[in-house]
Amino acid sequence: MELDDTQLAKFFDKSGSKSLSLRCGCNTILQKYWPPLKYLDPLENHGEVAWFEGTNIITWNYNDYDYDTNYGRPISLDGNLHPRASLYEWMCGTQWKCPRSLDSISRELIGGKMSAFEHSVLINYAVNLAYGGYADNYGLYHPQSLEELNQRFLDGEVIDYDKLNFLDIISSHTETKFEFTQP
Repeated sequence: MELDDTQLAKFFDKSGSKSLSLRCGCNTILQKYWPPLKYLDPLENHGEVAWFEGTNIITWNYNDYDYDTNYGRPISLDGNLHPRASLYEWMCGTQWKCPRSLDSISRELIGGKMSAFEHSVLINYAVNLAYGGYADNYGLYHPQSLEELNQRFLDGEVIDYDKLNFLDIISSHTETKFEFTQP
């Protein structure tokens, strides 16, 4: 991502968006990755998408999409950026016990606009099982225990990002097999 803090603050101020998704984009057509799967046309094929001031950032009204889709879910602490003051206000006004339960922040608080880069710029490994958390489906296609992953890192291995095929990513939760290497 090529936005620094100053540019990001300017973007949030000028665009009216309070949610910049790093995991969404025109490539994230698989909107619900647990059965039954749900696909949508890429954002670029929807009339309400606006390009922000000649950048590769697109903005849309997330109220036009169901909450169970990525295009309709403006809160994601592991995949979206939000203005700090706004996020603090939302967190203070919501009952939550773990990071995952922050999904319950009412999307009406956020203002209706959501943004993303044209192509997603973030992958995540769905092992976000912090205290009290849960995962929908992680490890279904490429199982790996937390202990195994931790041991690989302790042994000095790192994920070889050059071997990841980002063109295969069609969802904010695309499960990708990691290849490891010794640096």
